Amino acid sequence: MDAAGTSVRFVAQVEIPVETDIVRFTTTYSSHAWDRPQVSHSTLRFHDAGALSSFLAEASLTIEERFGDWDRQPLTEASPEIITIARRDRSSRSSHPSAGSASVRTGAPVLIGGFALTGHLE
Repeated sequence: MDAAGTSVRFVAQVEIPVETDIVRFTTTYSSHAWDRPQVSHSTLRFHDAGALSSFLAEASLTIEERFGDWDRQPLTEASPEIITIARRDRSSRSSHPSAGSASVRTGAPVLIGGFALTGHLE
């Protein structure tokens, strides 16, 4: 539903072929109450646990917890997800370029999935 309470339909279409760690997809949102559909083009980059750990360390984030699914099961090789809770190191400020892309209070917990998302609406 949109802000006015009108039903909204969405359709996601994955672009084929899927690259090794990158998935591109288009999501189209439509409603009979709208003049035209809204289209969002997105790209997800999935990191493995090791790459994600390195990325977080470079950004001065310390991993506090890691799960293999949203139900907080342990992370294993067979886990469908990498759910990570990290905290900015209290003693350091990062100069890593990606650290500036989000405002994180020192010591505040951060929930991080195993991917980076970019996208835009048309």
